Amino acid sequence: MSEELLTVKDVQRRLRISERTVFTLLRKGDLTGFKVSNAWRFRESDITNYEERQRRKAEELHGPKEEAEEVRQPLVDSAEFARTVIRARELVV
Repeated sequence: MSEELLTVKDVQRRLRISERTVFTLLRKGDLTGFKVSNAWRFRESDITNYEERQRRKAEELHGPKEEAEEVRQPLVDSAEFARTVIRARELVV
């Protein structure tokens, strides 16, 4: 079975980059592609490899990505906020 080929638009969407950036990465050799007639095509595995290389680079620079702890506590207790507003109004009057 042959590997799926991606268009420039497909690569743009997948990597969330502009068309110009796709061609810049091609020119620099960071992305591998080939032309079919006048249109560029990319092997899905080449794009996956690029993503993995970028992920490894980021981890080398910044360490492994950790999941952020989910915070569900409100920033301000609504009852306490209401009391503060009432006190502030009393001071103004």
